[in-house]
Amino acid sequence: MNGEAVNSNSNSKPEGDGRLVRNELDKLFRRGLVWKVLLGIFVLVGASELYLNSYYFYGGHYGELQEEMALHEKYRGRLTDGRLDDFLQERWGSFHQKYPEESYNYMDAYYDGDGNELNIDGGGISVGDVFSGVHFPIEFGYFEGWSLFLDQLPRYVKYLPIFIAVAFSALFSYERQCGMEEMLLCAKRGRRDCARAKVAGAFLVTNALCGAVVLLPSLIAFFLYQGNGLGTSIQMTPWLRDTQLEMDYGTLYLHMIILSFLAVNVVLLIALTAAFLARSPMTALCVTLGVLYLMRPDLISGYFPIDGVKKLTALTPVNVVDAMNLAKQVPVAVGGVKLHWLAVAEVMYSSLLVGGGLFFFRMLGRRFV
Repeated sequence: MNGEAVNSNSNSKPEGDGRLVRNELDKLFRRGLVWKVLLGIFVLVGASELYLNSYYFYGGHYGELQEEMALHEKYRGRLTDGRLDDFLQERWGSFHQKYPEESYNYMDAYYDGDGNELNIDGGGISVGDVFSGVHFPIEFGYFEGWSLFLDQLPRYVKYLPIFIAVAFSALFSYERQCGMEEMLLCAKRGRRDCARAKVAGAFLVTNALCGAVVLLPSLIAFFLYQGNGLGTSIQMTPWLRDTQLEMDYGTLYLHMIILSFLAVNVVLLIALTAAFLARSPMTALCVTLGVLYLMRPDLISGYFPIDGVKKLTALTPVNVVDAMNLAKQVPVAVGGVKLHWLAVAEVMYSSLLVGGGLFFFRMLGRRFV
């Protein structure tokens, strides 16, 4: 009997925690405003993806994309003067055959140090002129699709703070209205277990939503480009031409995913802290939105028009999720060591998440002893 009782007690705790988390999720998704914001996010993401990719899916141009990638694949490898010149000549000839009456310069975004456009007619393209700020080998390959994808993806992640503020501003205020008061009074350590379930549910929903917002466009991109160009150096994107990061698009994509989850969870901690300390859901909502508004890069730069402050705005949440923006920043010299902003942002937000989490759970534990 004693053994059975022990086993029963040992299994009841996880089951009870899971039931509380499911209860919190049920409460969350019974709110109409939460569903409206959630639906709005997926409509915006879906509409953007439809607009950006409709040229391939509905315009009958998917075959042209395949030809474009095949041409880049033909010249894939270490970028040299000869490889770049041969590629541009073939690319120009292919375009001129299809559109003989139109002028076209495929590398019209590439200029020399004086701002003069490089001329591909007759060859003579110099990698040193095009990539004058880079002092390591560059891997050439397909890049246009990944440039567009990595530029667009952070915009979807930036929708999530609105959902977080709306969904969790009332996290600690609705026990009585939602019928939780009786459970709290009857259950041993009910308030503490309920608070833990609220936080667990909030992190579960937020990270699942972040994963969905990142995954859906990623699946479309991998379907379209089939992985071609992931090993291409990010310097092939015109606005990243002078970046000092020796990195390819696949690695930059992984950094973007890591930074997105870190930044979104830091924003969630801010919202949870506001919801915990505020007396009403509206107060928590206003505080959360107010903090996010004050962290806007343009607002900070406007009040503090100093070069150092402007550079630091790259570490605000709205900019951190944009890995391409961080990649083009000039490295920071600390003790003779150059620190890239991607690494600085990842260390900083990991520290904020750990430190903020410990502070929040310590505060939560003191309240619900």
